[in-house]
Amino acid sequence: MRFTCLLAIAALAAAGCTADGRDLFGSPQNPGAGGEGGSGGSGGMGGMNASSSSSGSTSSSSSASSSSSSSSSASSSSASSSSSSSSSSSSSGGGDTCQHAVCTVGNALNAGCNPCVEQVCASENGAACCEDFWGGNCVALADQLCNAGCCGNGECNGETCDSCPNDCGACFCGDGVCNGGEDCGSCAEDCGPCAECPHSVCGTGAALDPDVCRASCVDEVCMQDANCCGMGSSAPWTGACSYLADTLCGADPCITAVCMDQPACCTTGWDQACVEAATMKCGVSCNCAHSICQSGDELDPTCNPCAAALCKADPYCCEQNWDGICVGEVELICGINCN
Repeated sequence: MRFTCLLAIAALAAAGCTADGRDLFGSPQNPGAGGEGGSGGSGGMGGMNASSSSSGSTSSSSSASSSSSSSSSASSSSASSSSSSSSSSSSSGGGDTCQHAVCTVGNALNAGCNPCVEQVCASENGAACCEDFWGGNCVALADQLCNAGCCGNGECNGETCDSCPNDCGACFCGDGVCNGGEDCGSCAEDCGPCAECPHSVCGTGAALDPDVCRASCVDEVCMQDANCCGMGSSAPWTGACSYLADTLCGADPCITAVCMDQPACCTTGWDQACVEAATMKCGVSCNCAHSICQSGDELDPTCNPCAAALCKADPYCCEQNWDGICVGEVELICGINCN
């Protein structure tokens, strides 16, 4: 009888489960339940084996947990480092969503991509920076409004040899920019010849000299250098263009025609009779909404020969607004002194 029982127990042990179907030895996930136990209590043997198996599992689990903790710590450290790097990049590169840095000329930037960009585009002259093109003026505004630190980045954008010689090089007469310390007298090549025309043919005052008034020169200059004309509000006409006009142009045909009939207009003074003669001989109305030397609404190019010439070079002045830039161009383009 005992032998038979022993054989039965051995068979159950080989099967690895109890008579009622429960796991005898257990596993790391499900510890052994052991036998149900008879009156002799021998059914507890499964529990002992389960304990041994569980101990091994605990050790293995502990090792895995340690490895997982180490991996998690490394991952956390890496994420922290990445976040720090991203933050640093954001502060120095113009923001995570900006297409390019604020110190670099390029496509228009989205106002929301960077606080500095938002400030530039909200400024009086910065709207185009987020609508059309992020040009040199936008770079200059970023430096001025946000202390962007563009000077020293190796790019001469919106800077001059005066404001940032490190990026733009040293100033010299002939570099195409009328720099500080230069004027029409010391560097006409950059600043343009000094304005000698006291007023337009539509104004009264001193006698006019057809050789110093340059309103008729724009077409010739634009044929020679297209960069002098047609660039809108960016004021393309520089001192170099005025210098070119001075060398290309002859006598003003309108003033010449008036003075052939009334010589006193070019010797004694330009009075109302001279103005009326100009309206007949030069095809101008002389009825501008405001003076060409004052900012205001856009002007009709037919109201003044200077307005006609200026708006060929800078259409913005006759299409949008006759702003301070247009007033400054009166001297550069027409040779008329507004002071």
